[in-house]
Amino acid sequence: MSTVLPSTPATDQPGIRHSLTLKSGAAIDRASLHENLSMQTPRKSLSDILGGDNAARLQVSWDEAEVAADLKPLPSGEYTARVLSGELFNARSGTPGYKLTMEVTEGEHAGRKLWHDVWLTPPAMPMTKRDLGKLGITDFDQLDSPLPAGMLVRVKVALRRDEDGTEFNRVKTFDFIGVEKGDAFEPEPNDTSEADTSFDVAEIEAGVAASGEPTGTTPDMTRSANGTSSRKEDKQP
Repeated sequence: MSTVLPSTPATDQPGIRHSLTLKSGAAIDRASLHENLSMQTPRKSLSDILGGDNAARLQVSWDEAEVAADLKPLPSGEYTARVLSGELFNARSGTPGYKLTMEVTEGEHAGRKLWHDVWLTPPAMPMTKRDLGKLGITDFDQLDSPLPAGMLVRVKVALRRDEDGTEFNRVKTFDFIGVEKGDAFEPEPNDTSEADTSFDVAEIEAGVAASGEPTGTTPDMTRSANGTSSRKEDKQP
């Protein structure tokens, strides 16, 4: 025979209270248990969570914020995008792959991201080499290295639909179209200067003659990332 806790009044009305019977034979009323727990743990307020100053600032932000639209897949078409990254990963099934992350750079959908997966399996290798070769990955060991920044691609995107009606994007193909302007490795368009690898030998010899000792420096020309040259002096030991 089950016993009801003293704090739980018995009732014959269905749908109002439900009891949970334990292995020991005791019955616990769910509604009463919830009420007891609520009394023991007071409900926290916004000021408890945010603090006074933060709550005031967030109140202003709440009032000024526009309701965001639902994020829907991109319409089918072609987009210009920058390649953000390429990373190795494993699918849920364990299949190894390489994931490209791209970001649309133009138009009303600028800032939206696209993903393209290629698979590192023997059957998929021809397509994988085709796609990654467009980004300069031609050796297997290059998969371990990060992609250069600033690469731009022209992406053809399709809109697909699952069996349950959920829509999603799929990258059908892409082509490399250049390097983004302002990238650290892109030469300046008007930079036609040639590297200056000359130095005045007579001036150096004059310095040695005047002091009777070596000048302590030798000129060393180094090429910077943008293709220009700069002079660097290395101290002699």
